[in-house]
Amino acid sequence: MTTRLIMPEGFGRPFVRSDGRWVVPYKPAGGETIKITIPRKEQVKTEKQALEWAAGKILQQKLDGTLPVRARAAEGPTIRQKYEDWMKLREPDDELAGATVDGNKTHFVLHILPKLGDLPVAVLAETSGQARIAGWLRDLRAAKGDKGRQTVRNVNSSFRAFLDWVQSPEAGALLAENPLRTEWARKMLPKRRKSDARFATSDDAPLSCIDIQAILNKVEISTRLRARIALAFTAPLRDGEIAGLRLRDVQKDAVIPFVDVHKACVANHKDGYAKLGRVKKEWSNRKLPLHPAAAAGLREWLNAGWEEFVGRPPAPDDPVFPRDDGHFARPKTARDFREALRTAGLPTSVQGTDLVFHDARGCAATWLVNAGVDGALIRRFLGQAPLGAAEERYFKGNLLPALAEAQKKITLVWPGS
Repeated sequence: MTTRLIMPEGFGRPFVRSDGRWVVPYKPAGGETIKITIPRKEQVKTEKQALEWAAGKILQQKLDGTLPVRARAAEGPTIRQKYEDWMKLREPDDELAGATVDGNKTHFVLHILPKLGDLPVAVLAETSGQARIAGWLRDLRAAKGDKGRQTVRNVNSSFRAFLDWVQSPEAGALLAENPLRTEWARKMLPKRRKSDARFATSDDAPLSCIDIQAILNKVEISTRLRARIALAFTAPLRDGEIAGLRLRDVQKDAVIPFVDVHKACVANHKDGYAKLGRVKKEWSNRKLPLHPAAAAGLREWLNAGWEEFVGRPPAPDDPVFPRDDGHFARPKTARDFREALRTAGLPTSVQGTDLVFHDARGCAATWLVNAGVDGALIRRFLGQAPLGAAEERYFKGNLLPALAEAQKKITLVWPGS
């Protein structure tokens, strides 16, 4: 009695080629047929043996993600094609910060598209596609090493956001589940460590009030830069928020002098470089008191330095810290700040890490913590989301008096004030 040959799904009947080698046709769902040629060394003698060998080969290729993409040509748009559609929607979206969109682009161009761009999106629903993602994540971790843990997490975050969109009706609902939100994918991500933060092993802020006072005292450093530094180390604002301040936003003669933060100068804006745009987060919209040192520095800069620098008097909608033609600017503040440190005779790095202008936020927050200032007020200074319902719902109204009182604990003085 002859045993009937049972064909696994997708496989055609094996046959022997003219040169004596076995060939097994295989057609994945929705894909093109490929022919699996079995090496002579395998010593396959029967159709059943040929099918078993080919089935094992396909299974292994699915698991390790090496099944040829050409076999899946009919399975719909590729990751690259859908990425282009995604970017067309994100670039004009005013609800997205320019830095976010720019980061998405960088992550895809450098890390995602070269490895996965030609893979059909639908394949990610299969074991083979998820194996490709697992291999990609593993390779990315290996390439970035121990110091690049956060980069891996950031790239993964961009890809995960893209796949969330791919699930939507707007994208054609190409996936029922985002593989990067599964437990196995989360476990593959490098863990955050305390040592990932800048100066995480320090017992205190990398710079003290005495250090910053030394910079403010150096008249060889431009008034424009010293006023910017005084503001950053006492407010403390993000670099883009400082660059986005207009003269109308600075109320230096109010009962409690303050700055109204509701715009940011975005370095990579959809309309070009250094354009006025939205702040980073909802809670970044805030009014912050001007420390006496910052108020005096801004007064000196705006009363005389601004017009001398630009060549005309300032108008209310002009930026507080413009470039020399009066337009908004995003200068190389890290470079300028280190030059100011050198001029003041201070080191430009700590524990082998270069100091940057953004370190002002960490320094000011640390100074306030060490002075006993409540964490809720520090979060308001930083423009960060409140913790818990109490802060979110009940910290309303005018907090300038409380913030100004806390700010006085930063012992900086503008020279001559």
